[in-house]
Amino acid sequence: MTARTLRRTRRTRRTRGTFRALLAALAALTLTASLTGCGVKQEIATTRDTGLDTLNTAIQQLEQQSSAWRDILEKTKTDLIAAGQSTLANEVSNIAARALSDAGIEARCYTDFLGDRTLTMMRRLRAKITGETVPVTPVFCNPTPNVVDLSLAPERRPAVEIAGYNLSTSVVKAYAVSAAGRVDVSAHLSNPSEFLVTLNTGTNGVPFDATTSKIEFDLAGAPMRSLTVVQPPPIKVPITYQERTLRIEGLYDLNDKEVVGSDENKHGKISGSTRVTAGSSVPYHWEDCVGDEVQAYLDLNASLNRLNGDITVSGTARYYEGDSCGATTSRGSRQINVTIPRGQQINQQVTMQDSNGHVILNFDLFNE
Repeated sequence: MTARTLRRTRRTRRTRGTFRALLAALAALTLTASLTGCGVKQEIATTRDTGLDTLNTAIQQLEQQSSAWRDILEKTKTDLIAAGQSTLANEVSNIAARALSDAGIEARCYTDFLGDRTLTMMRRLRAKITGETVPVTPVFCNPTPNVVDLSLAPERRPAVEIAGYNLSTSVVKAYAVSAAGRVDVSAHLSNPSEFLVTLNTGTNGVPFDATTSKIEFDLAGAPMRSLTVVQPPPIKVPITYQERTLRIEGLYDLNDKEVVGSDENKHGKISGSTRVTAGSSVPYHWEDCVGDEVQAYLDLNASLNRLNGDITVSGTARYYEGDSCGATTSRGSRQINVTIPRGQQINQQVTMQDSNGHVILNFDLFNE
């Protein structure tokens, strides 16, 4: 073998050795990378399971004692932070903050409302990880105000607010109930958040009529709820009286004293009636005579109060004496002014006398 051939052989051997070393290094790197990738995946899976386990524990505790939701959420948040689950911890913190901000709402709902709502929200948080389906059952609290008072002007009753959770117009329907049946008024529902539903009862809201008695809320998967509608008191239409009857019933006693001979007397009945119309004055006249000398007159005017049906009577009773029944010499008079309530009667007694004779009237005035 020549020296030249020997050098070529040595170079070939060195190249093959380098190539083998490179292959070995690559194989080692590939194995290392493979082992490292498995560890990362395992770490991710372990972290995910830790967060899920923590949520499961919290949910189980809430199911057993939901009234302790504050302490349970605080511990859950601490455990998630310790497990490196800061995102889940923030979600739990938000649930707690929302519950704390609504601490006074239980007065309008029920004693353990916040605990139950917290449990539902924790289940929904877990569902984001597991992909499970959580039933959305709306929960209603007592509405504010608790009635719709139609005696108030529309601008004074703009809306009814109903707090709760799992609220959306897709699962809540509203119906106005009246004598005509149920009318869907869901178009007047608004949904500012999943914790609040409002019903517009103002000018451009639910079209109430004179027989609307309540609003019914149909809740998907939950019992129906209702809200009372209070109608305004009926407008009083004043009763007016356009016409009444004035009736007069009584007795009279007339006496004509004579200087020569016996006195002359006359007794009889006063009886009559007249229709009295509102807005006008109606006259009533009665007269009689005794001995062609003593004359008795009764002249009355009656008017009607259209608002209460009372009849007011005013006028004069007069006593005349002379040489005939057409005597014009006045011997006495009495004014009559009375108001007779609707359906009642009033008695009048008038006595007028002198040395020439007398006129005595005793009569009742009836408002019929």
